Amino acid sequence: MKFKFLLIAATLFCSMSVFSQGTNNDFDYDEKDLNIIFSELGFTTFKYPIRQDTNQIFDFVIEEFKNGDLISSRSIIEYTKDQFKKYGLDPINYFQVKKDSVYLHRFYFIKRDTALIIKVNTHGVTALQNIKTLGQATFDLRTQFEIKTEIDSLGYIECDKQKDLLFLYANAPNDKEPLWCPAGMPREIVIKKFYYVLFVSIKKYKL
Repeated sequence: MKFKFLLIAATLFCSMSVFSQGTNNDFDYDEKDLNIIFSELGFTTFKYPIRQDTNQIFDFVIEEFKNGDLISSRSIIEYTKDQFKKYGLDPINYFQVKKDSVYLHRFYFIKRDTALIIKVNTHGVTALQNIKTLGQATFDLRTQFEIKTEIDSLGYIECDKQKDLLFLYANAPNDKEPLWCPAGMPREIVIKKFYYVLFVSIKKYKL
């Protein structure tokens, strides 16, 4: 995967050098350009600043629904514990923070042919999840959160209970109908309306 990323980066660099914007349109690449480029390559990124205290551990849950039914539920902490078990290690310490602060938690969605890879980068831990049920369906992603604005202008999310951060929604693979926008729909309606839905949520983890 690392080699592929380096290859993509090298290709992008060469493409930008060969097909530059030219002396008659000499504008630097900005965030919008890069977002479009990475979208075409199949990469989508979400970042959430979350307030976390030293006595808190947060877990991230990935839930899949198909035809209105829950078909899988994955805990990033439990997944990581399973991975570490073979080495006789407990990864819980990696999820703990050393001081009260706001920490960025990142989610990378990578589309590869008929598969979707979700890379979760939380405090001290990175976990990969492969989603194989999506197939060739038309899908889109939507964030769920409005970031709080504090007096000091530091926006962050407070996690007092399990909350959805983002979701993916898709038509059936053979469905040619437009993929309708779910803006403003509650979770229950989204699950019923779309053939396939994947939610990523945050919750407190109890030791």
